Amino acid sequence: MKIALISDIHSNLPALNQAIKDAQNQNVDHYIFLGDAISDGYSDNEVIDIISEKSYITVLGNRDRTLLYSKFDPRFLNQKPLYTSQNNLNSDSKSYLEELNNVEFFEYSGLRFLVIHGDQVRELVRPSFIENGYDKLIDMYNFDVCLFGHNHLHSDHTYSGKRFINPGSIGIPADGPEYKYCILTIEDNVFDVALRSFPVDETYLKEFEVSTYYSENSIWGGLIHDSIRIGTSPQHRFFQLLRKNLKDVDATSYTEYNKVWIKTFELYRKEKE
Repeated sequence: MKIALISDIHSNLPALNQAIKDAQNQNVDHYIFLGDAISDGYSDNEVIDIISEKSYITVLGNRDRTLLYSKFDPRFLNQKPLYTSQNNLNSDSKSYLEELNNVEFFEYSGLRFLVIHGDQVRELVRPSFIENGYDKLIDMYNFDVCLFGHNHLHSDHTYSGKRFINPGSIGIPADGPEYKYCILTIEDNVFDVALRSFPVDETYLKEFEVSTYYSENSIWGGLIHDSIRIGTSPQHRFFQLLRKNLKDVDATSYTEYNKVWIKTFELYRKEKE
């Protein structure tokens, strides 16, 4: 059996389509989607349409869950991107997401697989603490192989007799400017993980720049654009500056918060020059 492991699409429809086409050429039997299918782009419903058609197993990511169950105030520039994505979802997309779970299991060839997004354990986000995250997962669940995403970094580790596989991000890579997913092959006495990758599509970046999503959320859109283009997470540096600039500011006032949000982005851009 061959399974395509796809995670962290973040509404990047061209990258998802490229992964699906490549997986079909590799004669994949099933698709597992590891969460964060939507937000941060303009093709939320189209991405969900594909996932709902192809999915063997899909779990909710933190972004998917947030869009389902949280409320946002669009007057705050930091909340407006999520507000935009939430309002973009049609009723079919919402209904599909509402049926998904945070955790799934399946068994095949004598192995028990845990399928999660990964936000359940915060240590999984930081590579230097990832083994602590593995320990927590081992305490929380009964499994032989854990399939997860969330940190946008491809990894494949054997730890304490368990296998932990992260296919990387197909939408916003954080380990270089290449979209990544994996093909898992499971047969008797054979367990293989093949990383599949392809370069970031410059056409998508140009289309992203002129999208309504980007024009309505230019600061967050700029950060996402940078993330895809350079294959890192500039949001981390942006939020470091933001926390510093928010000191002694009334963050409950959208006018005051937005001033800091704009100022922080200007500082972030200057650091890049």
